[in-house]
Amino acid sequence: MKEGYLPVTRLKMLSRFFSGYRNKNSTRKKDKEISLLAPNIGDDGEPPIAIKVSRELLLEHSATFREMPRAELKKLGSRIPLKDVTPLALRKIVEYMQKSSTTFLNHTETLETLTASHKYRIDGISKTCVDLLIATLDPSNVCDIYETSLLIQYDILQYHCLKLIDREAEAVLRTRGFSTLKKPTVLSIIKRNSLKVDSETSIFHAVLGWGLNACLRQGGDPNNTEKFLPLVRYLFNYVRFAAMSEEELQETEVQKYHQILTLPLLENHILFGRERAISESRLERSASTTSSIVSVTDQQPRKFIDTYTHSIDLTESDNHQQVKSGESFSLVIEVLKGKIFLSGLRLAFRPFTTTKKACCLYASVLVTNESTKEQRSARGTFSEVSSSDEEVSLDLIDPLPAKETDRVTVSLSVKRAENISVFVIKQDIQIAMPETKAVALKITPVQHVSESDGVDRCILNGFEYFF
Repeated sequence: MKEGYLPVTRLKMLSRFFSGYRNKNSTRKKDKEISLLAPNIGDDGEPPIAIKVSRELLLEHSATFREMPRAELKKLGSRIPLKDVTPLALRKIVEYMQKSSTTFLNHTETLETLTASHKYRIDGISKTCVDLLIATLDPSNVCDIYETSLLIQYDILQYHCLKLIDREAEAVLRTRGFSTLKKPTVLSIIKRNSLKVDSETSIFHAVLGWGLNACLRQGGDPNNTEKFLPLVRYLFNYVRFAAMSEEELQETEVQKYHQILTLPLLENHILFGRERAISESRLERSASTTSSIVSVTDQQPRKFIDTYTHSIDLTESDNHQQVKSGESFSLVIEVLKGKIFLSGLRLAFRPFTTTKKACCLYASVLVTNESTKEQRSARGTFSEVSSSDEEVSLDLIDPLPAKETDRVTVSLSVKRAENISVFVIKQDIQIAMPETKAVALKITPVQHVSESDGVDRCILNGFEYFF
């Protein structure tokens, strides 16, 4: 045997060893890969779209799979079907997992991806989608985005959509997006008291247009009043005909449907071509029922309000106490009815000594929804307070949502205070009712009690919210 050469048998053994090692590593690598499956949009017979992703990446990004019991995850195997996920959304999600970024051509792609990522709790790309949608909100896409936010119950996205819908109501009501909304979504918009419209006829024509579109989608005839009216009658109950001028009520379409809604049952039957006798007593009952239906909603003109402010009932102290660094003040807000987005706090104070020019307050606020455990915070420094009473605001970057039965705790911490005096607050419970009468709140102050005079004190003057 020549020097430097190995016997053939030894070469074969080494070859088998390295071959087995490579196969083992290859198998191990494949075991770490999982194919995510999305239904193929098209023929039912088409196989699902499959995209591979490492098991490690999937568990890192998706809380749904990360928190899944090991036995259940193992049972899924290497091919996991994802329900209600489009192929496009799946591609975007996998791309984000692998590259920590992705791009979208339009809001439709973003909504598809958000819906899928929210379902499987892939928080990173969900936040990316929401931030992008908020940044690109406009009248042309807000209806699509708002409906999706309701579907997946994404509160912050709802908040920003409603703010834009209120402010740009005239433009939003004329969009194609509004005419394709689901009926409950339309109702949630037209019931709002804060829509900024030039006239109530804008609401009327939007509902009429939605009804025409819905009727055509169902293959119906919009000119057949008997078939068309059931689609829109309930929605028309929330059109404020009483807020229209006499001239507006004389418009052909407005007059037609206003009369139909207010006519007693007998005249409705004649209008629809049903000739049958109805007793006087039944007619009277019908008229009263129709009247009560029409009065379901407030008939006052709508009033655009960007933010509702509730002021806590403050009274001045005979002997103002100086606010000290390190003090804290708090209150509890209970939502008795409706849903709010707490957007900011207002502080009320005045200089303790008017002869002293220097005046400074550095405070932070922590707002906690005790039911959902969500928190928001804000901080601010205020100086050069005048000799008169002052009000300053601490605005939350992201409003805190709270719905019926939720309790919200507002805690204000004074980090630094120089020459700041405070008001006294009455220890009582108050109810706040916005103009829509859609929200009821119970506020219970939890004040710091001064050791010197035993009175309840509070630097909080009120809070701002949107619903």
